[in-house]
Amino acid sequence: MRNPTLKLKEPKLGKRVPKALTIDELEMLRDSCTRVLEHAFVEFFVATGCRVGEIQRLDRRAIDWRRGCVNVIGKGNKEREVYFGSKARIWLKRYLDERRDTDAALFVTGRQPHRMSIHQIEYIFKRIASQLPFELWHEQMQGPTVADAVMDRILHRAHRIVMRGESMRTKEDPLQADETSGK
Repeated sequence: MRNPTLKLKEPKLGKRVPKALTIDELEMLRDSCTRVLEHAFVEFFVATGCRVGEIQRLDRRAIDWRRGCVNVIGKGNKEREVYFGSKARIWLKRYLDERRDTDAALFVTGRQPHRMSIHQIEYIFKRIASQLPFELWHEQMQGPTVADAVMDRILHRAHRIVMRGESMRTKEDPLQADETSGK
């Protein structure tokens, strides 16, 4: 005699809903952008809801500026149309206007411009999030627990290192100072 339960299929597990940033978290992310590229990334990602891989494959000629939309190829090689508003349009145009290359990709690397990899795009987001001083995360959000959770969501496998002294990024290069003063 056969066991009839062997023909039963297991129920499908529910899909996990991605966590979204709150309005305050989004504003903090926007405030920590220092470059036009960073603003363009944040605004385009927020407006379209695209995955990193979808944006990585976009070409600048694919953007319909008049309608504020672009077709992306997502999971399963499915094409869909996504829309973006005026903030994303403004920052994208600023970014494209300051570029001096002819590469077809929407987002390119700084040196020897070519299409950014998914890893490079993720690195830029980690850099944006890390530009906001850690102490401000605790002040801006509803306490250290929420701030740590947000930081963990944005900066996977990151370690916090507290350093004292003046930042090397803000120090003036003595060689450049000599060139500008004419010495």
